[in-house]
Amino acid sequence: MSGFTIINYQGSKNNLDNFIYSNIEKYLPSGKTILDIFCGAGSVSNIFRTTHKVFANDVETYSYMIVDSILNQPDYTAEPNFFDSFSKKYNRVSKQLSTPIIEDIKKEQTFLTNLDADSLIKLYHNYPTVWNNKKSPITNSSLSVEALRKEKGYYLFSTYFAGSYFGIEQALEIDAIIKCIHSQKKQFHNSLLHL
Repeated sequence: MSGFTIINYQGSKNNLDNFIYSNIEKYLPSGKTILDIFCGAGSVSNIFRTTHKVFANDVETYSYMIVDSILNQPDYTAEPNFFDSFSKKYNRVSKQLSTPIIEDIKKEQTFLTNLDADSLIKLYHNYPTVWNNKKSPITNSSLSVEALRKEKGYYLFSTYFAGSYFGIEQALEIDAIIKCIHSQKKQFHNSLLHL
């Protein structure tokens, strides 16, 4: 039971789970319902999920998604070859999304292989993002939030965070994963986003 954690933050109960369980369990028979209000990262919900019916609530969307993925784990075995199929779809989507920026990805790979930091920094500096409004092959225009909305593609990380928080290829991989997750049945979304 001890040590369960999805995210660390002040106020987390993950270090108190044995104490909480042993002090509540004696007053609440197995199978009864528990409401975990202000559930945060779900450590309390998690310790009771196998022995009780648990409802969890929090005002934060990230919290809802985390706890939903803990409490409502989908049965991936009901979908034949789920992860193999997901992987194949990811490869197709990744290739499709990379088409407009493939030259930048190839340059990035070359600079990384050759340990050419100066060229890599220059590439990242010149890479089009919504922050610099440079012309992008993704939108065929200056990159802006409005241009991206018209595009309706899955280029959030590639256009906001590539070259800063992530490399160009890494950002594209995240976008491809998100697109693949959104193409799955809704019951899988939250748990896939938290794998």
